[in-house]
Amino acid sequence: MWPTRSTSSKGEALAIVPNENGKKPWFGPKRIGYGRRPQTWQGWLVAWLSLLVVLLVVLGHH
Repeated sequence: MWPTRSTSSKGEALAIVPNENGKKPWFGPKRIGYGRRPQTWQGWLVAWLSLLVVLLVVLGHH
């Protein structure tokens, strides 16, 4: 389900492999740390809209 990473013989990440339908996933693994990071403009849009919603909720209660 999640995209996989191609690795070299030294274990270094080379590229994100497209998912089953051939499209690049919106979010992919981070190079350092845990979690996912946006890979496409759609992923970045979701990330920024999520941040905006959180800010509106936090600031709306004051």
